[in-house]
Amino acid sequence: MRIAFIILLIAHAGIHLIGFSKEFWLLRTQTLNALFKSAGIVWLFSTILWLTTSILFGFKYEYWWVLGSISILSSQAIIFTAWSETKYGTIPNIIILLVLFMGVIK
Repeated sequence: MRIAFIILLIAHAGIHLIGFSKEFWLLRTQTLNALFKSAGIVWLFSTILWLTTSILFGFKYEYWWVLGSISILSSQAIIFTAWSETKYGTIPNIIILLVLFMGVIK
């Protein structure tokens, strides 16, 4: 189960990387058109947060959930900026939030 969660974190980071790529014309897609260039930096920042969270969780760092919380807030904030195109990103955020709560309660 731990490996599945790490894969979810990395996949979610990859999705955020798509947002960054789109903003800086590294990837040509028809989606994510509503975002501004400055939002690309936030997408990249969120990608880095998710990757770091996955590393901390993978190495069983006791306070991984602190960075996980920041990652969720960053992710959800950028999702709200383009809700119609990115709303489904809320689903992994909720799943990660539930695991985060379980980790904090332990």
